Amino acid sequence: AYEIPKRDWSSDVCSSDLASKFALRGMTECWRAELRPFNVRVTLVNPSEVITDFAESAGLGRQNPGNTTKLRGVDIAHAVRSVLELDDRAFVTEMTVFATNPKD
Repeated sequence: AYEIPKRDWSSDVCSSDLASKFALRGMTECWRAELRPFNVRVTLVNPSEVITDFAESAGLGRQNPGNTTKLRGVDIAHAVRSVLELDDRAFVTEMTVFATNPKD
């Protein structure tokens, strides 16, 4: 049977990461409510792990750029573009993009 890997939710990095994500969600919901009467569409984009230089720049180690199972910036760009191409009568409030089956 497949066992779901357990994540350590108690680490300081995890706490600050989750806190910042919830803060962004709250701020986005406020902007959406404030700007909607002016026909401004606000969308929250939640990408899962994306291969970038961020981790290495932050001193968290180097990601494997050859890993073809994890998302790339272009994947997020495609998702955002699809939201932007919607007709003005519609908008997406929140979008979460996951890799289909990421491996380390």
